[in-house]
Amino acid sequence: MRWMRRRCVSANACGMTEKTVLIFENSEDEDLKFRIQPSDRDFVIPPLGRLGLRFSRKSDEQQTDRHHIDWSRHGLSIWCDDQDLEIDIVAPTAFERVSWLVCVAYGWCGSFFDGKMQKAEDYLPKTGVVTAQDYQAAVFKAEGASLDGEPFEGDAKLKSDGSYIIDLFRKEFGSDAVPAEEIHNGSGRPFDVR
Repeated sequence: MRWMRRRCVSANACGMTEKTVLIFENSEDEDLKFRIQPSDRDFVIPPLGRLGLRFSRKSDEQQTDRHHIDWSRHGLSIWCDDQDLEIDIVAPTAFERVSWLVCVAYGWCGSFFDGKMQKAEDYLPKTGVVTAQDYQAAVFKAEGASLDGEPFEGDAKLKSDGSYIIDLFRKEFGSDAVPAEEIHNGSGRPFDVR
């Protein structure tokens, strides 16, 4: 689990209001339960999903803002008593899910070439159609592997993981081919315009 904090200012009829945005990201492979107290509102952050809370900061004349976050293996709970609290949950895209699974489960995370991190998406077209086989080749190329017969130290791994990568692509996208835009358009952050 990871969280970020940012501030934003929005206009209202009375002037400017400062808002705080807290973003929680579920980096685990299981749903994360999220409860907001004192209202007892429950939410679920899916694996790789993000939950954003946006709330008003109290003015200097009002009491101090107090927020309490409790994190355990059972979930996450936060105390925030702002009546105008806004919540936005952003689920991961199919490409974010498949890339995460390929990296975490099989270690195909990309590598460094010429001082730059290389990822599968760097080797996929930005327009047109991307197939499961295109994705598999891009995953291997990002690792420095070649599928055109050149020797590679992970040849046995290529054979064993190759069909898994294709099957995983098909499962996550529900198809053998998708528009390239689906690969390159990430899910974004909570409260971003999508």
